[in-house]
Amino acid sequence: MASLLNKLFPCIPVHKAHIPATNISEKACLLATDVKGDEAKATEILNILFNAEKEGKALRDRIEKEVSTTGWKDSLAVAILTKFEEMLDECKPMAQTMTDAYLRAKEGAEIFVSQHPVLAGVLLTVIAIGVLYILLPWVIEVLGFAEAGPVEGSWAALWQSRIGNIPAGSWFSFFQRLGMKIHRL
Repeated sequence: MASLLNKLFPCIPVHKAHIPATNISEKACLLATDVKGDEAKATEILNILFNAEKEGKALRDRIEKEVSTTGWKDSLAVAILTKFEEMLDECKPMAQTMTDAYLRAKEGAEIFVSQHPVLAGVLLTVIAIGVLYILLPWVIEVLGFAEAGPVEGSWAALWQSRIGNIPAGSWFSFFQRLGMKIHRL
């Protein structure tokens, strides 16, 4: 190591020093996350953004200074998004700069939807299918479609009592089959 550094930096003398060996890989060090630190840094970054009176170089410099110690990393981005969602849920007041940015983003989304209605529809459909995929087992259970049949007193039981003899291929039989298969997974 010392000879490599001497070749790279001939003007700087490098002495062999004893460096204790560690079992921590370089990748592990780079990927290490400080969740508490990320949460605190996310809160500080969002406070800067929510309270900024004007945008521009000064605002970018303040945020860059806050991030400069660790750099941008995935865990910080997740912490910022999580905290941002919390602040919006709490209806945290925003200074004019943040309000203007929100309104520009909203306007941009509205323009995109008006100019590309089919693409917007496809994107929303994909999102809806993803949400449905996640919620489907819960919805089927809440409606009362269980592995052994409709749950007594449930909406599924009420529906079945109104139909009477359930025809093959009906919506009711489809949902009941789903209920039976989902509970086996």
